[in-house]
Amino acid sequence: MAHFINLFGPSEGTVLGNSMVFIAHVLVVFALIALYDAQAEKRGFAGFFGMLFSVIGTIGVSGIVFVEIAGASGVLMKPVFQAPVSYAIFIICPLMFVLGMLLLGASIARAKVTSVKGGFLLILGTLVFVSASFSAGEIALVIDCLGAAITGAGFLLSGLSLALLNPRKKPRQSARLTEKNFLIKLNVRTVIITTLPKDGLLHGYKPLLLASV
Repeated sequence: MAHFINLFGPSEGTVLGNSMVFIAHVLVVFALIALYDAQAEKRGFAGFFGMLFSVIGTIGVSGIVFVEIAGASGVLMKPVFQAPVSYAIFIICPLMFVLGMLLLGASIARAKVTSVKGGFLLILGTLVFVSASFSAGEIALVIDCLGAAITGAGFLLSGLSLALLNPRKKPRQSARLTEKNFLIKLNVRTVIITTLPKDGLLHGYKPLLLASV
């Protein structure tokens, strides 16, 4: 939806569209960690490095999108991206995001813990995003929208399968004694008390049993 909104805006995008992209990237960080955790021991090195690279890349891309929000408001972005640190983030983080998504998608498809189709869609959507870098103008924006739709479908399928994999646990039964159970225990204790001898070693325990009832 965010990329679709930017499709009808200027080349820098719109404030609304870029803001939605920023929020989506922040939420994706938690989704990536949840998908990684769901794979348990089946995640392997591909799952670990996929989660690591994709999370770091997504955080960096979120910073880039945050600057693009200001650019959509009329602020010049070039001086920001020309700084050494921000330029490194602008170059490295998108590459880490792409590599991490490819590894994580392959890990999801191989582990078969969540939706296998979701893993393949994450890979396909990422490749479509990469292909947009080789295009320009409105064609690149259309490819971005297509890649976002495919990637979103991958996250949706993976999230739904994860929700079905971990259903809510049934609440435990209350530990309170029901009236029937209480009467049964009371009758048992009464039988014990009434069968105790009046004299003998057990005579001294009768007050304790009476007190327990």
